[in-house]
Amino acid sequence: MKQHIVHMTENEPNFVGPMDTYTNKINLEEALKVGKGKSFDLNNIVRKERILTVHKFISRWAKESDSFKLMLEVIGQFGTELPCPTIYALSDPLLKHEYVESYIQQVAPKNVVQVVTHNAMNDIGTPKLLKEKRPSIFWTSCSTHSIYHILEFLKCLIVYYNLLFNPLLRFKKVLDQAKKQTIFIYAHHKTLAMIRSYTNKEEIIQPRVTRFASAFLTLQGLSEKNEQLKHMFSITEWEECKFSGKPKGITSYKIVTSVQFMPSVTQCLKVFSPLVKVL
Repeated sequence: MKQHIVHMTENEPNFVGPMDTYTNKINLEEALKVGKGKSFDLNNIVRKERILTVHKFISRWAKESDSFKLMLEVIGQFGTELPCPTIYALSDPLLKHEYVESYIQQVAPKNVVQVVTHNAMNDIGTPKLLKEKRPSIFWTSCSTHSIYHILEFLKCLIVYYNLLFNPLLRFKKVLDQAKKQTIFIYAHHKTLAMIRSYTNKEEIIQPRVTRFASAFLTLQGLSEKNEQLKHMFSITEWEECKFSGKPKGITSYKIVTSVQFMPSVTQCLKVFSPLVKVL
């Protein structure tokens, strides 16, 4: 061993010592050939289906720790050549595809013609998996969801450019006022009961609609019930209400009785009504 170390420090050929008897010689050419040229008897379609099945179990394990044993089992059954699913595939598409597939099985595939989903980024992968397994079913992106995004973008645009364009600044102001008004009314049982008594229990806001269009539909509700709101804030019952002297109650009263508020609401609805009507 000592002689071997001495020779390693000098510019001389390596000395084969006693320790070399415990090591195996490596043939570089044979080592490079290992793993190349392997062939599989599995059909491509069957193999893809098996990969998808294993990926589903991996995705399920990511959500439910109890599925860990099943994940290990299906990985072992597939073998060492299993390709790893991407982070994107693990996040949503695999689980959503399994969710949609379960409903298709409930109603029977022969009765399903079309599937409509959101066109968000996390929903794009699901239709691709659906088309591969069931090419006879049509997939369509939701047009209403696209309109929601347009309205949401317009709201962001109003906030971003409110210092450059006065009309946009006016829209932002009226949206903020409408938000304060509805929050105050719906935050207290007394004020909510008062407004419902004058509107025949018709609601100002529409909770069934998603958040993208709720702001504009709230403006529509305030516009339709403008007279009832003014009447509510002018009666003796409101003056005797404990919330009439609160800061938020005073602000709400000023918004309703303002001469600029309702004309601004009407103008905002005229601008965005074409999109809102589609919803």
